[in-house]
Amino acid sequence: MNLNNKDILLMQRLIKRRKYFLAFSILGTLMGIVVLLYHIAKGDLDGTRFVLVVFILLAGRANLRQYRVSLLLEKLGGAAPRVDGDSAPRVNPPADGAGPAGGNIHDLR
Repeated sequence: MNLNNKDILLMQRLIKRRKYFLAFSILGTLMGIVVLLYHIAKGDLDGTRFVLVVFILLAGRANLRQYRVSLLLEKLGGAAPRVDGDSAPRVNPPADGAGPAGGNIHDLR
């Protein structure tokens, strides 16, 4: 499976935004817990507010999943040569040359 320029750019953007995914995950989870505790203490936690809290927590979970995917892409050699000509550091390929989806990591270059 060969990756085209759009796929490589997508992988690079995901890897570049990894720290944002982690920050949004932590902030979303903390915000959901704070809102839940606030409404429990205030005594007005009805069904609608509970559903909103669940949605906030699910958004934090989705950001954590994005963070994990970006880590995985980086480990699989997703830091291929940049298409825009920037000389970003490259990830060394594994000794056996295996890369994403069983393909050859050297196909990305």
